[in-house]
Amino acid sequence: MSFGAEIIPDGYPLVKDDGLETAEFVRVHSIIVDGSDHLGVTSLRFDDHEELVWMGNQCGHVTSYYGPEMNKYTSFQVHDTLHDVRVYQKTGRCLLNLASAELNDMLCALPTGVSTVLFGGHHPHLLEYDIETGQCVRLLKEIEGGCALMRRSSQYVCCGNPNGQVVFRDPTTLNVVTTFDAHSGCLSDFDVHGNQLVTCGFSTRPNTLTVDRFLKVYDLRMNRSLAPIPVALDPIFLRFVPTFADRICVVSQAGQFQVMEQASIETLPTFHQINNQTSSISAFDISSNYQNLIFGDQAGYLHLFTSANSGERYPYNANSIETELAVPVDKTQQPYLPVSSELTSLAYIPMEWPAPNVELLSQWPYDWTERIYRKPLPLDPELLRSIKSGQGISYAPKPKNMKRNQVPYKLKTSSKLDDNRRNRTTSIQEEESLIPKCYRKVEIKYSKLGVEDFDFSVYNRTKFAGLEAFTANSYCNVLLQTLYFIDPFRKAIKSHLCSKEHCLSCELGFLFHMQDIQEGNTCQPMNFLRAFRSLPEAAALKIVLSGDDPPPNAVRLIQSFHRFCLTHLHAELVTALREQKLSGSSRKRSIAQQVELLKQSSVDENNIELRDEDSTIITELFGSELHNLFTCKCGLESDKDRRSFFFDLTYPNSVAGPKDIKSSFADVLKASVQIEQTTTTWCSNCSKYQPHRQRCLFVKNISDVLALNCHSESQKDYEFWETQHKLLKMETKVDEELKYNRPACRYGNSCVRRDCKFRHDERSKGASKFGEMEQGESWIPLRLQIRLNDGELFVNEIRNKDDIKQEEGWITYDLHSSVCHINDHLKGGHFVNHVFVGNSYNLVKEGINASQWHLFNDFAITPVDENVSTSLGHNWKIPCVLYYIRSKVDEIHKIETKNPISYEVLLENTSLVNLDKQKILDFTPLDESEIPQEGDIVGLDAEFVTLNQEEAELRSDGTKSTIKPSHMSVARVTCIRGQGAMMDEPFIDDYISTQEQVVDYLTQFSGIEPGDLNVASSKKHLTTLKSTYLKLRYLIDIGVKFVGHGLKKDFRVINLIVPKDQVIDTVELFYLPRQRMLSLKFLAWFFLGINIQSSVHDSIEDARTALKLYRKYLELSKDGPEKFKDILQQLYDQGRTLQWKVPEDSSPPALRL
Repeated sequence: MSFGAEIIPDGYPLVKDDGLETAEFVRVHSIIVDGSDHLGVTSLRFDDHEELVWMGNQCGHVTSYYGPEMNKYTSFQVHDTLHDVRVYQKTGRCLLNLASAELNDMLCALPTGVSTVLFGGHHPHLLEYDIETGQCVRLLKEIEGGCALMRRSSQYVCCGNPNGQVVFRDPTTLNVVTTFDAHSGCLSDFDVHGNQLVTCGFSTRPNTLTVDRFLKVYDLRMNRSLAPIPVALDPIFLRFVPTFADRICVVSQAGQFQVMEQASIETLPTFHQINNQTSSISAFDISSNYQNLIFGDQAGYLHLFTSANSGERYPYNANSIETELAVPVDKTQQPYLPVSSELTSLAYIPMEWPAPNVELLSQWPYDWTERIYRKPLPLDPELLRSIKSGQGISYAPKPKNMKRNQVPYKLKTSSKLDDNRRNRTTSIQEEESLIPKCYRKVEIKYSKLGVEDFDFSVYNRTKFAGLEAFTANSYCNVLLQTLYFIDPFRKAIKSHLCSKEHCLSCELGFLFHMQDIQEGNTCQPMNFLRAFRSLPEAAALKIVLSGDDPPPNAVRLIQSFHRFCLTHLHAELVTALREQKLSGSSRKRSIAQQVELLKQSSVDENNIELRDEDSTIITELFGSELHNLFTCKCGLESDKDRRSFFFDLTYPNSVAGPKDIKSSFADVLKASVQIEQTTTTWCSNCSKYQPHRQRCLFVKNISDVLALNCHSESQKDYEFWETQHKLLKMETKVDEELKYNRPACRYGNSCVRRDCKFRHDERSKGASKFGEMEQGESWIPLRLQIRLNDGELFVNEIRNKDDIKQEEGWITYDLHSSVCHINDHLKGGHFVNHVFVGNSYNLVKEGINASQWHLFNDFAITPVDENVSTSLGHNWKIPCVLYYIRSKVDEIHKIETKNPISYEVLLENTSLVNLDKQKILDFTPLDESEIPQEGDIVGLDAEFVTLNQEEAELRSDGTKSTIKPSHMSVARVTCIRGQGAMMDEPFIDDYISTQEQVVDYLTQFSGIEPGDLNVASSKKHLTTLKSTYLKLRYLIDIGVKFVGHGLKKDFRVINLIVPKDQVIDTVELFYLPRQRMLSLKFLAWFFLGINIQSSVHDSIEDARTALKLYRKYLELSKDGPEKFKDILQQLYDQGRTLQWKVPEDSSPPALRL
């Protein structure tokens, strides 16, 4: 007989908790605990003095329940940390808070005196505290294994540790008297009564722990072990029940308990079943009179059992004191209130309810009132046209103008609050209408195939690669696009390769490579985001999002990621450079020098100082050298050189109200570089961290790429941008009025001169697809000039030819990118990016020698005018990050791209699993003579697991709509030789380790078992995703041809871009137009006469079968396309006859050739 996870032997009687007369204990009450159902019960205790039960849950909340009805008595929060011990009254008042370094991870406490308590836990200490004074009375150190349980007997203080031992200590000195080795694994619970101690726990088995079905007994009087007591269930908790014999109550996690006698263990025991559904029992206690049992489970329920012979009252104690309950307020004794008091609230005066049959003055007679019912709204005509009826039910699709689960009513009267809400809603809708279509977030309607049948070309008419935004942390796309179009950075990062598993620089180089070879299609930054999610530094900065919910401050989020990205990429490049130097010159260095170099290989991202040997592409492009002076409040001054990769724009203080001040962008940039601010750093005079006044004395060098965080995070910053935009708009309006009196231009709208002095009447009347607010001059200049003179920075804005400085020393910078946040209240905010694509990249990608601004809205790419990129500062368009690049930066930094992946990656077969645990390899690795060449055939198959399930909804017409597709991750990759002496033998069979939670292993379709992807338990050839990715990337680069079934999905999940001429998909080889795609199992049965995938899928078998089908295709297609089409028609006819199912005991029909 099975209940939950346990098996009860046949012949044992089982009593459920429904109160049978033959049961010794019956269930009285079951309630859900205070604190919701997702917090399990962790601790239970009957009050020894009152009729109360105390409960504690997982979030540190304590609740007491009164009487057998389990009415809530008190409830309060006691803990929010694991580093202190607190003493509370039963009403929730904290009397004492003990905080100490030793009071960490406390598990148990035992009173040793009137006011002293002994504490133990997962640490090598036992502490005795006086709770009246709060002082530590005694401290015992070097306690082996810690202390998880404590019980008190007449002779000893018994301490149980997780190692399966019970230590007996003298109650006076707390010295160890003896030790009882109860269980070989760990201890679960024990109890002491009289001269006997009984324990339950776990025993050690190969690579696991198993529950002991024996209760270990120890005689305290003779100090020796007695014969163990066998039980029929898995004991986790136990208590003595000494009513009229030495009985023991044993409880399992699955919800069974039995009360057994030690003297007559042969007697057939009776099992009781707790109604805990599928949750496990997590806490148990017995009352002082041994008549009541209380159980708590992980689902947050308490189950109270009582003895069937204890009467109706079910007392917890023999002589309980009366519990103090809340006393109702005596309304007859009211405090004196003077009539003349003007500060007393009228609500303070109670209103007495009138006597029976006496009505209130506000209760009107029935004939004076009239009931008015709200009339239902008429149905929408579109709803009536599309309505369908069947089996007495009518249904129709929801019209677009109707809100789900809401029926709007137009009220005749409205209050001021309703008017404010209506005005606010109207303003949001008006603001929404101002957002141009190309700036709005593109919503994708998913199908059952996810996004595979979605036409991305509708949103991208260029040959640039957009980035998909279907997962969390896709806000990074805008900055990745910005960095991609910086030519020296893109070429340098594509040449980077290191051995670090989660390296953002490597993943960024792989992503840039995919963007290079794409022709107008999209790319997925999945592997980059996977490495980004695994970085603890990013999680500590709270820039890793766990879901699709918008962050509380999106502008601050993108700017924090910008800072982290540049500093972390620099740290990774420096570490790789030092490791390369160490490996290249290890033979020439002494051991001490190598150790010192290894110590320097870790780079502190928060303290970037100047080092000549730390030169990377980040320092060459983004590094500005500043000399700062730090002044402590004690007067000590110190100077230091510092390198900065970015600057936060700092705005003037007074920009609001009637004193609107116009500030130039050049002045703001200069003040932001040579900033004076307060920072906290170490003071050698004060010998502690102190606030310092930081001031930039002079600028030693300015970077070739100016990365600027707009720092528009507060309302004050928004008002500054709005003020500058408003002032500039007023100036533009005055200039237009002055130009109206000028003669018209002879070229009209065809005039291309930006500084034309004549009037253009039709230019302002033309409609713009980017909205009216995108026209006109912007506060952000398209070009800048910067000069350093004796460490002082000079900035000049270039808005026309007359603004250009011709003196020597001026360096010209062009606006390269502007990242902004679209504040869309209806669809949620998102980020877009304006990028200037230069002539060189346009010539390679588009085939034209021209430069153009483009708007990147994830995968939607639109060419825009240069004024659009600088038109920021609106309510719906908030600036975030600006990039200025030095003119002709490609000529200054001449970098050639080198492919860092060589054939050596195919020869590496390092496994993460210990060789002793790993079984014999299922593949034969390649040697140097077998390295594939261009045009070689390789069989490929991949298996996947699910990280996030699909989210869908059911429409009113019964159809299914996908809200969010499932998130898949590659779990196994197999490659098979397609030619040679070892043809059809696999040379790659890698299981991919994952640190993310897997919600479904898809074992039936993937063959992946739980534990195969875990380093601790796997017996497979387990590798990292990066290692396998490099092998596949090398095979793609040399031009091999992959043969497989459904490779499009495989390459998409692996995040690889493969040219179409290198993919041979058996799905498309054996396919008739406008017909269904056929499975590999059916094709193998029909053409090869073999039955595959009989139990679970195997990637080696699938890849080998795909190669055989490809050879069969070559054989059948020799006679021409018409005969091969007839064969396909036979295939589809046979499939329809069998309903596309492979018969188990039937051979395929002979082909009619």
